[in-house]
Amino acid sequence: MARTYSLSTLTSLSENYPDVWEAVPGELDTYWAFLNTVACIGVVSVCEPRDLDKQEREALFSRIEADLEAWSPVALKTLENFFDHHAKFTKRGLTPSDAVGHWVWINLAQHPKATTETRRAVESLRLVRPTGALIYGTFSEWWSEE
Repeated sequence: MARTYSLSTLTSLSENYPDVWEAVPGELDTYWAFLNTVACIGVVSVCEPRDLDKQEREALFSRIEADLEAWSPVALKTLENFFDHHAKFTKRGLTPSDAVGHWVWINLAQHPKATTETRRAVESLRLVRPTGALIYGTFSEWWSEE
């Protein structure tokens, strides 16, 4: 579900921010989808129910780890980077949602194919909050759904 959702986030953002297409040109859309997928999984993991016992938690994270390794050789390392960034920036006062959007855009701007418009989007922070809101708003409640 996270991969499918991540592909639609650009279209959703473009409804209110049509210039997102300039910040994420065609050469970056695959990387955008990768980052958004990892962020979705990260949010679900960060928001996992605290009442899981140790065995349930280990089983859950073993499954996530196995699925990530099967999907992409760098996905698990990228997820660990997400966790570090999320913890660091929420401790600095960013909302969890903003920390997610910030992580996506910072990583996008560091990609070799990032454009001037990509870097401007990060510097202005204009797309950070809506990106984080889309991902966090959808996946933070994952565990509360029936």
